[in-house]
Amino acid sequence: MNRPITIVGAPSSIGIRPYDEGGMRRLDLAPGVLREQGLVARLAARDAGDVIPHPI
Repeated sequence: MNRPITIVGAPSSIGIRPYDEGGMRRLDLAPGVLREQGLVARLAARDAGDVIPHPI
């Protein structure tokens, strides 16, 4: 069965500890980097954008 794929970016760093020096790991950048690397095209998917996390 062939089903369409939709990509939704959900940037988060919940549960990820900072680097030992104290800097943040910036995992919020991961969805954009995966898009730049061609993930959407490789999967022949539709890109629905990112979910914007609620500010703390």
